[in-house]
Amino acid sequence: MLEHVSITIGGAPFTLWDEVVVHASVKETCRSASVTFQDSVAAPVWPSLFIGQPAFVVSIADGPIFTGFVERAAPKLTPKTFMVTLSGRTKAADALDCTVDHTKPDYVNSHVLAVAQSQDRFGIGFAADFTPDGFDRWRPNPGDPLFHSLVPLVEEEGATLHGLGDGSIRITRAGESATPQSGALVYGVNIWDLDGEFDTSAQHSLIKCHGQSYKGNGVQNIAIVAEANNALVTRFRPFEEHHDRHTDRDRLKRRAKRRKDKEQGEGVRCSGRLRGWRDPGGGLLTPGKLMFITAPPLALSQYMLIESLTYRQNGKTSGGTIAGLHFVDPRAHGGKAPKVSKSGKAWGFDDSEAE
Repeated sequence: MLEHVSITIGGAPFTLWDEVVVHASVKETCRSASVTFQDSVAAPVWPSLFIGQPAFVVSIADGPIFTGFVERAAPKLTPKTFMVTLSGRTKAADALDCTVDHTKPDYVNSHVLAVAQSQDRFGIGFAADFTPDGFDRWRPNPGDPLFHSLVPLVEEEGATLHGLGDGSIRITRAGESATPQSGALVYGVNIWDLDGEFDTSAQHSLIKCHGQSYKGNGVQNIAIVAEANNALVTRFRPFEEHHDRHTDRDRLKRRAKRRKDKEQGEGVRCSGRLRGWRDPGGGLLTPGKLMFITAPPLALSQYMLIESLTYRQNGKTSGGTIAGLHFVDPRAHGGKAPKVSKSGKAWGFDDSEAE
């Protein structure tokens, strides 16, 4: 179960670490990582490892799982030890922290991937795992970070900004493009612990999307409406969204359906910890992949999407290699209903189309 982990800071191998943690998620723009080690009170090493945001890379046999920069240092003194934790984010953090280039001309008949690549003056690297629907015209607001500028376009596509191990960003409909991990997680066999969560507090009985088209007059163009009903919410709980750019009814129907599916999917989740970072077939557990989970006490037997994952290893020779996983129904990220499911009613879903 022990994973062979190598760490470099500032281009030099760093072998003094006691614990390394890497967090990744399909709905987070950048990965984060931290490394903790014992330092010397007489001659601290940490300032030379922190000043100037040096490169910070965490690698395994499969390649880098984190490529970024040291951004924070947290030295801690106790009567017996002097511990230091260095942490940072991938290059994708620049999309969160730095402003968009608003001097570029309007984007006309374009799509979110083209905008992201055009605005990538930081060298992050953007890709998409689907063909975007696109838009007619769009322009960012001055002073907005690139991330905040892209979010409305990404959400309109039913997608998320997924930070990868090399520091780049994938615009993904994770549930739609997900492939299975090898093997399965089975309660009592290879699951250390597993928690279920069923939360309907953010779900609505009716999603109504409003919008307008600049291409004509009449109700069919200036008062376009699409609705998606969730029959599993028996109380009257409506929610209305207003699309602030040119649209048409088909786009609004997709938007209403995606909103309903996201609400349901995010309300049906589970999380657990495994010893090791790999599936039963030896493949690295990866956010955005499917995992078949069987846990009779939770009435769960179906594929779930790995939404986020924390890789943690304590020491280099002990068995403290742990993966913390958070799963959601793949329909929360644009996926389809699991083809094989023997789960109980609590894991149910209203798959009806928008009208």
